[in-house]
Amino acid sequence: MVDLLKEDAKHIARDHLSILRRSIDTQLSSLSHHRSNIKYLAQGANKNQHTGQPAN
Repeated sequence: MVDLLKEDAKHIARDHLSILRRSIDTQLSSLSHHRSNIKYLAQGANKNQHTGQPAN
């Protein structure tokens, strides 16, 4: 009985770790996407500063 409980606990822990990993991967992907957007917007703002046009 104790062995079954230990085995169940291992499976539950693995499931939780798997969920956490997926969540972290999703968050990192989202951060990377936002970072790319910020770089793109910053480049546009820098171009507008050099041409004297207002940034949108």
